[in-house]
Amino acid sequence: MGKQKWEPTRFAALADWLIREKKIPVVFVGSKGEREEVDRILQQMKQPAMNLAGKTTLPELAELIRQARFFVCNDSGPMHLAAAVGTPVVALFGPTDPRKIGPYGAGHTVIRKEVGCAGCRRNSCVRGNECMKAISVDEVVQAIENRGGRDGNQ
Repeated sequence: MGKQKWEPTRFAALADWLIREKKIPVVFVGSKGEREEVDRILQQMKQPAMNLAGKTTLPELAELIRQARFFVCNDSGPMHLAAAVGTPVVALFGPTDPRKIGPYGAGHTVIRKEVGCAGCRRNSCVRGNECMKAISVDEVVQAIENRGGRDGNQ
């Protein structure tokens, strides 16, 4: 299955909420290999969003993330890039320990559920991605609501 990721349907629901309720445009980023996965997320959405997966250079990605109000992501390289450029991160963690490899610095939010297999650090899940399925859209929405915008607004 590869690296544990949050459910595409949940990313779609969260993106729809951000666009509809917060009037925040949504841009998906990722590697070229994730482009089709992002397209599947977009197909599940009711609101329009942009897929830049595989379409940016590293410096372009850094600048795009730097301009964002915040960055919602799985445990990933772009998560660290967002923290490095000063963009607040809402990171969704599965089997890895965010105390060891979470976003560096202040102002970030990490959501991780303690399930029976927490901390397995496996690249391929043998328990149906239980740790990531335990993170609800409502929890991520609440984390975004609690953090406020970079300028103090939503």
